[in-house]
Amino acid sequence: MILLFNFRKPIYQGDHMTRIETRPLIEEDARLFKLWRDALKISGKTLEQTLAEEVGEYFGKSVDEVIEFWYYSTQRLKEEWVAQNPQTEADIINYYDKNTTYIYELSFWHTLHMNLGLIENARSLELAMSRPGRRYLDFGGGTGSNIILFSKYGFECTLADISTSVLGFAKWRFERRGIDCNIIDLKLETLPEN
Repeated sequence: MILLFNFRKPIYQGDHMTRIETRPLIEEDARLFKLWRDALKISGKTLEQTLAEEVGEYFGKSVDEVIEFWYYSTQRLKEEWVAQNPQTEADIINYYDKNTTYIYELSFWHTLHMNLGLIENARSLELAMSRPGRRYLDFGGGTGSNIILFSKYGFECTLADISTSVLGFAKWRFERRGIDCNIIDLKLETLPEN
């Protein structure tokens, strides 16, 4: 099922209307998305080009192959979930632990212009910058994009996740970008006391 999204009005889908909570697109959203985009993209490249090249280099794929896979990654992730049919906590952890489609899906998600989730990540950064302390924990942080954002603004960062494949990609990204980050595999370690 494809769901079209518009920030200003509900979109009709098929013979019935799908109700979507919307709000007007505001200048503040554009400013915050630019904060996100500028932190993640490599100078001289677009956000999409940067992330597609990262994923392609990591998996030994061309940018075109990555972009083509992006468009089907959410559907493929769903199909993999249904095929594995995880029932227990251990099954769910196992599903995410080795899954590489999730890396494609998250990297695509992190390119979507004016994505409200990404805008809220940038808003969280600004809120954190207005307060004392410069330590950031991204619990369930996936491919580490929020770490890239927060580290750019001087935060000491920790990424925690249960997926070995995702943590491996995040670690590779951090090394490639010269980012120092503590990484916690939640299957093997717990969070520090403080």
